[in-house]
Amino acid sequence: MKKFFIIALALICLSSNVFADSNTEIQAKIIAQIHQLTQTWNSGNVSDFMKSYKDSDSTRYITTTITRGYKNILAKYKSRYPNREKMGKLSITDLDVTVLSPQYAIVVGKWYVKQKQKHVQGIFSSLYENTSDGWKIIVDHTS
Repeated sequence: MKKFFIIALALICLSSNVFADSNTEIQAKIIAQIHQLTQTWNSGNVSDFMKSYKDSDSTRYITTTITRGYKNILAKYKSRYPNREKMGKLSITDLDVTVLSPQYAIVVGKWYVKQKQKHVQGIFSSLYENTSDGWKIIVDHTS
C-alpha cells in the first residue's frame, strides 16, 4: 500500500509539471501572436490584423460600446482606421497571460498608438480561445 501512495504521488507531481510546461507553451504562443498582430497593425493592414480575432458572430469588441460579431468589428476598425496614417504605430507592453485551461486564456496589457498628430494609449483585456485555426480573440475589452 505504501508503494502505491508513493507511485501515485510521483504521478501527480509529474502530471502537474506537464501542465506547467503546457501553460508556458501556451503563453509563448499567445505572446508571439500578439507580437505578430502588432507588426500586422503597423504594416497598415486592418484585414490581416483582424485574423487574430475568431471569425464568429459571438466575438465581442468592447470599448465605449459593445460590437458583436467578427464582420461588425472588422467594419468598425476599417471605418475608424481607413489607412496606415490613421492607424499609426502600435506598441503593446506589460503583457500578462493567464492560462485558464488548455482551451482559454486571458491576456491583459497596455497599448500605445503613435499617430502623426497625437498619441493615444490605454489598457486591454482579451479572452483567447484555442481554435482549430490557433489562438483567437473572442472577447476584446479595450479602453
